[in-house]
Amino acid sequence: MENTKEINGFKIIMDEIFELKRKKAMDYGQTWRAFGLAGIYPLIGKKFGRIWLNKDKSETDLNFESMRDSLIDMVVYCVMCIQLMDERDTEDKIKKILENI
Repeated sequence: MENTKEINGFKIIMDEIFELKRKKAMDYGQTWRAFGLAGIYPLIGKKFGRIWLNKDKSETDLNFESMRDSLIDMVVYCVMCIQLMDERDTEDKIKKILENI
């Protein structure tokens, strides 16, 4: 039996994440693809570090970004990795550009 409340709550959050990604894509374009997976992994690591470092703090103790915002950013970075993997577009394009200079 499906837990409708849980599934609906999940969808609401995913819709919010999708809308945030859509808005950020208008500012960043496709630049996130330039470094491939190697460029996104450090972003995930940095977010995880921030989450871990601040896990015991209250929201009022955080200066710039809520824990929720950090978790949402991490979800976006993970989905971007999956997107690159699914599209078989995982290589670092900047490295190739620099090698040909």
